[in-house]
Amino acid sequence: MRRTATVSLKFTTEAKKDQLATLAEEYQTIVQEYIDIAWQDSSTKLNKQSLALIQDSTLSERYKSNALRQALQTIINTKKSAKRLGKLVSKPIFNGTMILDAKFVKIHLDKANHFDGWIKLSTLSRGHRIWIPFKRTKPLNKWLDKDFTLLNTIRLRQYHGNWYANLVLEKETIVFKTEGQVIGIDAGTKKALSLSTGQHIGDNYRYYIDKIRRKQRKSKNYQQALIERDNYLRQELNKIDFSSIKTIYVEDLKNIQRNTKKERRLNKTTRKILSVWVQAKTFGWLNHKCEENCVLLSSVVARYTSQACSRCGHIEKSNRIGELFRCKKCSFTLDADHQASLNILSVGLGHLEFPITKAA
Repeated sequence: MRRTATVSLKFTTEAKKDQLATLAEEYQTIVQEYIDIAWQDSSTKLNKQSLALIQDSTLSERYKSNALRQALQTIINTKKSAKRLGKLVSKPIFNGTMILDAKFVKIHLDKANHFDGWIKLSTLSRGHRIWIPFKRTKPLNKWLDKDFTLLNTIRLRQYHGNWYANLVLEKETIVFKTEGQVIGIDAGTKKALSLSTGQHIGDNYRYYIDKIRRKQRKSKNYQQALIERDNYLRQELNKIDFSSIKTIYVEDLKNIQRNTKKERRLNKTTRKILSVWVQAKTFGWLNHKCEENCVLLSSVVARYTSQACSRCGHIEKSNRIGELFRCKKCSFTLDADHQASLNILSVGLGHLEFPITKAA
């Protein structure tokens, strides 16, 4: 299990910032050149032959090797993302973020100084390393307090003229809880998540979806609306009391995608915004929270969760009317998303298997 914590490098000297800028500029150029080469020739691999395709560079062979590795990984990630979103893939443009491991970086937290830590970084000058100071942040202290180990790996980037390093922390094993609640969670279109306990997470989720829908795609306002939605969802997840939970069951993402495609009450634009990719991000953040709190997160294949009665098992499409569930057979009535989360929980516990008594 890995986590990251961002620290500012604003305390370093101007001379060192210039060295960082020179290194980053050359690194970005070489990564993009390798991307251009690999995009034209899919047989490009991480080997000496591929490295030799670029000769005119001030980067060391070690830095060039790392640049080639990052270029190939950027292409792989771009193709995967396009496939997941159902879009045509286009050649990626490198954003300049350097991913550097222990061959280039060593991080010290115990150096006697008024700073909390130092990053020892290789530069373009062979055998010369610079020491960059930083101060600890609350996220970094949180992970260290939870027995995470700080790795000699960073993501180095410049943003609005300032330099930042994303530090990487790791915890090898997770001992899951053996006592606590077992709950089910359903992902919805108006409420982001509904728990089998009756709690709803993200009651205003649809507000952010509608806000995104009103913006022109790829505009700055559209991107800002996406950020607001993501920040809202992450904040809402903090409302779940993980201390009392040992296991969470959620619906398998493939099943969610199938159900979303069948949902005709929403227009095409809204269905795209509520795509499986958004659900994957939400469940990814949920998984992080579960790992941090030693809670087991498990996915289950559960069809008809919104149509099946959690009390009698009767399945009928007309059982659900908007946000209300009312069983046509036994008249059991409940919030529709809460009802679906109860069914997911039952499937997870092995108490229920669909279909039961689907109406003709």
